[in-house]
Amino acid sequence: MLHKIQLIFFFAFLFSSSLLAGDNEHFATMAHRFISNNRSVLHCELQQDRILVIQTVEGKELKVLCLWFPQTREGECRLDDWVVSLRNEVDHVLVGYGQTAGNPMFCYYLPIKKISKEMKKRKWEKYKVPFSLCDYLFK
Repeated sequence: MLHKIQLIFFFAFLFSSSLLAGDNEHFATMAHRFISNNRSVLHCELQQDRILVIQTVEGKELKVLCLWFPQTREGECRLDDWVVSLRNEVDHVLVGYGQTAGNPMFCYYLPIKKISKEMKKRKWEKYKVPFSLCDYLFK
C-alpha cells in the first residue's frame, strides 16, 4: 500500500512539474510577443531555455530569463537548480505572477544579482513593471 501511495505522489509531481514547465514556456512566448512590439526594442528573439535576447534602440543587448509563478499564498518562491545555474548567462529575470501564464496579473523585471534560490515575493515590489511590456523601457 505504501508503494502505491509513493507512486501516486511521484506521478503527481512529474505531472505538475511538466505543467509548470509548459506554463513557463507559455509566459516566455507571451513576453516575447509583447516585447517585440515595444518602441524601445529593435529586435527581440526567444531562445531555448526561455531566454529572450533583446536589442534596444540605444544599442544595448540584454539577455532576460522568463519565469512564471502561479498565484499562491504570499511568501517565498523556490527556484530549481537549473534556473539558478543560468544566472551567469542572463542580465535580468522577467517574472510573471498570476493565475494564468498567458495573462499574468503582474510582471517584475529583476536584476540578476537579486535572484537567489529562495525569493521572497514582497521584495519584488520595487521591480514591478508599471506599464505593459509593450511600453516598458528595458535597461
